[in-house]
Amino acid sequence: MYNNSNQSNNPSSESYAEFYEAVCVLNAVFSLTAFAGNFLVLGAIWSTPALHKPTNILLLGLSLSDLAVGLIVQPMFIVRVIWKVNHEFRQVFRFIQAFFVSATILTLTSVSVERWLALILHLRYVAVVTVKKTLLVLCLIWLSSAVYAVTFLFDNELHRPVSFFVVALCIVVNTSTCSTIYRICRRHRIQIQKQELPDQPEAFDMRRYKKSLITMIVLLILLIICYFPYICIRALIAFTDWPISPRRIFMLRWSASLVYLNSSINPLVYCWRIPAMRVAMKRFWRSLVHRHST
Repeated sequence: MYNNSNQSNNPSSESYAEFYEAVCVLNAVFSLTAFAGNFLVLGAIWSTPALHKPTNILLLGLSLSDLAVGLIVQPMFIVRVIWKVNHEFRQVFRFIQAFFVSATILTLTSVSVERWLALILHLRYVAVVTVKKTLLVLCLIWLSSAVYAVTFLFDNELHRPVSFFVVALCIVVNTSTCSTIYRICRRHRIQIQKQELPDQPEAFDMRRYKKSLITMIVLLILLIICYFPYICIRALIAFTDWPISPRRIFMLRWSASLVYLNSSINPLVYCWRIPAMRVAMKRFWRSLVHRHST
């Protein structure tokens, strides 16, 4: 994802020195918040059997990739900004970054597909979408992310079209699932207003479904906001003759920092939108404090 293999010998140009200091400070702070927030989410889901549901399993996978961004990617990014690193370090950094960022995008896309299946399948959802199948999907996502990241090591010219294909595919899938969900929910609301549907509380909890759907939409909107500047800059570099310069490197690094920020925001969304998750995170935190005190 982050590509400056031929950057100039002085990437931290004097004209941007103060800005790079701010970039490093912000990434250091958000690295800690991303690690702490996602660690609490992972611990809460893992230690709470009531949260062992397909949707939360996908959120666990999303938190795992976000935790890795805060624990591994952002510290490496800071090192790369501060010091002049060798080619091997840059290659490892780009591989790790591509792997975890790809896992984040694909996992969030799978969340939208899971919400679509919940609406389409209704009562059959519990039998079709199971925890074991969800774990298998997460394994396939991480395997696909590894293959995606490896394409960069073998052929950078191949990695570029693969990157745009992955992003385009996720956009199409998310747009299709969200539009389908919207149409079905709108039809359902119209039928209720016309009193064409009998009261069947055991059939499908539409109110609870809409709440989880809004959570998914919020996560998608935040991802678009955080990723859009970087994607635009990468596309501009790929399809134009924008030469390597301190300004180009500066734009890439600031937009990459915005991508990393998404990993710190997601746990806050879970606390805000999912009461059971918020309670479980508090309980897990108290258990950690209790163990430490004893």
